[in-house]
Amino acid sequence: IDEDIIQRVANIQKILLINDFSVLVYGLNFIKDTQYSKIQLGSLNQEDLENNEFPPKITAIIGAGTGLGISRAINYKNIILPIPSEGGHSEFSPRSEKEWNLSKWLKNELQIDRLSIERVVSGTGLGNIARWRLMKEDAKTHPLRESAEIISKSSQSINDFPKKVSEMANGGDALMNEALDIWISAYGSAVGDLAIHELCSGGLWIGGGTAPKHLNALKSSLFLNAMKNKGRFSSFISKLPVNAITDPEFGLFSAACKAYLIAKSNGRLNEIDKK
Repeated sequence: IDEDIIQRVANIQKILLINDFSVLVYGLNFIKDTQYSKIQLGSLNQEDLENNEFPPKITAIIGAGTGLGISRAINYKNIILPIPSEGGHSEFSPRSEKEWNLSKWLKNELQIDRLSIERVVSGTGLGNIARWRLMKEDAKTHPLRESAEIISKSSQSINDFPKKVSEMANGGDALMNEALDIWISAYGSAVGDLAIHELCSGGLWIGGGTAPKHLNALKSSLFLNAMKNKGRFSSFISKLPVNAITDPEFGLFSAACKAYLIAKSNGRLNEIDKK
């Protein structure tokens, strides 16, 4: 995809291409109460920032969808500087015997020798966890066992498989509840890792297509405890404001916000956009 070619074909003076996850940071400065839900209120104050030398105005956003998107932003002199990330491809680190067995099974199932976080923490990841659980001996008669076997044998994804997993978990299915709990805990841990990677004293946001669908789970003790279980930095994470974006059109909204900022500056791009 080339900006110059699109500009010529569309006869538009300037087109700016931005990564679909990085663009979200532009919308955060304009977000309305109806577009998000508070996960953790947070209580960071200036004394916390000064005593611990945390850089102010750094915001991080993470979101499980088809994959695991991550982005960061620095607000500097009223300029928003997005910092793209491929953190979703960091290596998954098991924290329990279940996660260890899951990671071994997934490596064998996917024929890979390295497991990234998004293989577990994403919509696709929820499907992977469910398939691992469904292939056990006690799940032979489970309604989703056949779907899990089809995916394993054909290496083809079934688009609504994670959705079915969620629906059955919410309906009280014990095995799918177990899969969902593993996913929620792993997600919380990944969010906490991002918090200490970025020291995002400007706030931590959870986006992606799964956020509004699993809002109650994101507010659960299972998620929050996994997020805050970061040793010496548990206290810092406990004080961070954490919010979940619930507006399914927030990506489009954020792109409009960026267009507004460009128009407001008479079409001038800042140095980070020029690059």
